[in-house]
Amino acid sequence: MNRLIVGLALFVTALPALAIPISVLPWDQETAARKFQIAYGKKIVKIGYLHPSARSARIKLPNDAEGLRLIATDRKNADGTPAAVPLVLPEGIKTPLLLIIPDKDENTGVRVRILEDDLQSFKWGTIRLLNATPQPLVFRWGKDTRPLPADWKPIDVDPGGRTRNLEILLFLKENLQQPIYSSVWEYRDDKRQLVFVVSNPDPTLRDVSFKIVPEIRATGAAKAR
Repeated sequence: MNRLIVGLALFVTALPALAIPISVLPWDQETAARKFQIAYGKKIVKIGYLHPSARSARIKLPNDAEGLRLIATDRKNADGTPAAVPLVLPEGIKTPLLLIIPDKDENTGVRVRILEDDLQSFKWGTIRLLNATPQPLVFRWGKDTRPLPADWKPIDVDPGGRTRNLEILLFLKENLQQPIYSSVWEYRDDKRQLVFVVSNPDPTLRDVSFKIVPEIRATGAAKAR
């Protein structure tokens, strides 16, 4: 019995640490064109192809990785070492998405937001909205509404039902009579959309614009669920 217990203990110890899948999303094309790596301890992992409208291929890292960081290989610290952003994963996160945002005040030229991207919480058929403007907003689809606080907190909208067009309206919280945006979006139960509401850099146009990252469920994945 003792030998069995010792054998099991050795087997468990030999198992690799549980992996956590991380993907990366650059904010814009300029950020996507730069070179980044993920590192932990003395190990460096390449990220691969980056595009502002799609998540990168997932990178599996041990969940006990220490010193996790994003390295900007084209930037240096004063001592000549590569500039890096420490990555602190929120407790309990299952599928982190690293959003790389330009920031001229940082030595790396970027800052990072870490979002939960797990399919159990961000399901197919869901629109996940994040308000990146300084103003509280209200999002309306059909006859339903949801407030969008100005704090980057993810708000999920799940219209449900068949594939169809949805009337979309966006309001300032203090004025629910006059929309600042109106359009028609397609709803599909096999697609999830990550939507960032941002201030429009062109004041002659609408007050807000959108950064939308769609993902459509693969046919094989649909059959497996």
